[in-house]
Parts: sequence; C-alpha cells; structure tokens
Amino acid sequence: MDEAVGNLTQTLEDSGLLNNTILVFTTDNGGQTLSGGNNFPLRGRKATYWEGGVRGNGFVYSPLLKNPGSTSKELMHITDWYPTLVKLAGGSMAGTKLDGYNVWDSINLGAPSPRKDILHNIDPMYKKKGESVSKVFDTSVQAALRHGDWKILTGDPGYDKWVPKPTLYSDYSKRFYDWSTSSSNKNVYLFNIAEDPTEHFEVSAKYPDVVDMLLSRLAAYNSTAVPVFYPDTDSRCNPALHGGYWGPWL
Repeated sequence: MDEAVGNLTQTLEDSGLLNNTILVFTTDNGGQTLSGGNNFPLRGRKATYWEGGVRGNGFVYSPLLKNPGSTSKELMHITDWYPTLVKLAGGSMAGTKLDGYNVWDSINLGAPSPRKDILHNIDPMYKKKGESVSKVFDTSVQAALRHGDWKILTGDPGYDKWVPKPTLYSDYSKRFYDWSTSSSNKNVYLFNIAEDPTEHFEVSAKYPDVVDMLLSRLAAYNSTAVPVFYPDTDSRCNPALHGGYWGPWL
C-alpha cells in the first residue's frame, strides 16, 4: 500500500497535477481485533458500536489546504465526502436531497462542522436485549447515535472490551480472540465522547434528560425507516448457471 500511494503521488507530481489535487486517505470502520486489527485505547472493535468500531481516522493532503498539519475533531460521516468533493470539483448539489454535508471548511479552516448528529445504526433485526426502559424508543433494539459530544447506545452494542496494544507474547491472539458480545445487563449507555473517548464512564443515571432527548432523536430517525426486507434465496443467481460469473440474473 505504501508503494502504491507513493507511485500515485509521484505520478501526480511528475504530471504537474499535484498542486490542484486533494488526496483523502481514510477508513470505513475500526479495526477487527479478531484479524490482527487494534483500536487501542478505544473500546470495542469492528462490527460493534463502541468507538473502537465506529470511529475512523484519516488524513487529507493537498497544497490547497489553508491550515496544513492541523487536526480536526469535528463530526464527520462517510456520507459527507460526496457533497464535499462535488463542491470542491465545482459541481452543484442543488435539488439533490442527501444525508451528507459539505465539510470542507471544517477540514480546511477548522470551522465547526455543519453536522450535529451521526446515526450509527438502528438494527431491528439484531437480537434484542432485555426489556425496554423507555416508552419513546425501544431500548432493547440495537442502536447508536452521536449528537454533539453525547453518544447513546441501546440494546447490545457488541464486544465491549478494551484490547491493549499488540505484543510479541505468543498468547496475545488467544487471550483476545473472543466472540462474546456486551458483558453488561444494561441496554442504555450514555457517554460524553469529547471528555471520555475511551468510553470508561457511563453516565446515563447522571443525565436522564440527555438520555430522553437522545432517545427521542432515535425515535424520530426510526420513524423515517422503511421496513427491513430480505427476499428469499433465488437459485437462478448461481454463477454456475452464468459461465461462472456473479451478475444480474433476472
């Protein structure tokens, strides 16, 4: 990967295009600790809703940056890349209804992000946990929402341990090769991520009004969801029937 990125940047530089190029290098989720990934000091892993699963890092390189070398902790979701890059390329989003925001000023100038929420997920198909403690939103359902500095998780957020930095000890992979999910009996968790990014201090009992507000926001998002639909398996899609290739079959 290092060689490929180097080849790409060298080609852009040799062709005189680098001065008008923006390079984005990022990820779509946290590392999978079952496969050699590590999110230390964050909690959890890929496929969970702890910060170790949902927080991604990355960098932007460009001679066009006004404040190179800076770090942004503003809220940004993967859906924000599309409107951001379209705007940078001189395009228009007029008349287009999107979930994403143009966050270039946050990246380039350190301005506050226009994004206030990140809905990580609401999964009504995942195994429910316990009984709901709210009449506003079913807290037995697996869901997670970030609003400003606050983050709420409901249901079973998934594997909830803090996996330390890898070591050379032979038993490291065995000690943390763990398929378990949340070890708590709770189904509502509240964290102030700005103050506690490692999610050590659960504060739902201390801030019940914040919990109610965030559950109301989850309910509002959930009211816009379409029903989950998994069609039956169709044997006509078998690649053996199409020359060994996956493709449209209807």
